[in-house]
Amino acid sequence: ARTGAVDREVASLPGRGPRVYLRVTVSAGGRCQFSASDDNVRFIPIGEAFTAKPGVWVGAKVGLFAIAAPGSATAGSADWAWFRVEPPAP
Repeated sequence: ARTGAVDREVASLPGRGPRVYLRVTVSAGGRCQFSASDDNVRFIPIGEAFTAKPGVWVGAKVGLFAIAAPGSATAGSADWAWFRVEPPAP
């Protein structure tokens, strides 16, 4: 969903474990698709795929945060001890 100058996409995962896996798959022509998984096997797409273009999309910043569901009376919360960025397994 687009909110002002910031793009925000939300993905819900069942939360069967203590880890969340985030991935961006980049294919020919700079086509990018973000996704998330709680088991590192089944990935749920986050938002729509887009094409990275010079001068328009020059990289990604990684950030983790929690928000409450729209209309919720309570605030969102999360606790991360650490996160790691690594290439996909061969």
